[in-house]
Amino acid sequence: MIVHDGAVVRLEGHCAVEEAETLLETMQNEAVTMLDLGRCQGMHTAVLQLIRASGVPVVALPADALLAGLLSAP
Repeated sequence: MIVHDGAVVRLEGHCAVEEAETLLETMQNEAVTMLDLGRCQGMHTAVLQLIRASGVPVVALPADALLAGLLSAP
C-alpha cells in the first residue's frame, strides 16, 4: 500500500507490481522528498527499481535485512 502524506510517501505491507505505476505518478506529480519504508514487508522488483532510480532519500528501511540491503546498497 502506498500512503502519500505531504512530502513523505510511506510504503506499507507488500507492494505489488501495480503499485509501481501509482508510486511513479505520485513522485512525478507531488513534491515527494522522502520515502518511509519502515512498514514495508516486501515489494515487487519494479517498485524496488523505481525507488533506486528515483534518488529520493529513504528515511526508514524495511525490517527485512535482504530488502534493506538492496535498498541501501550504493
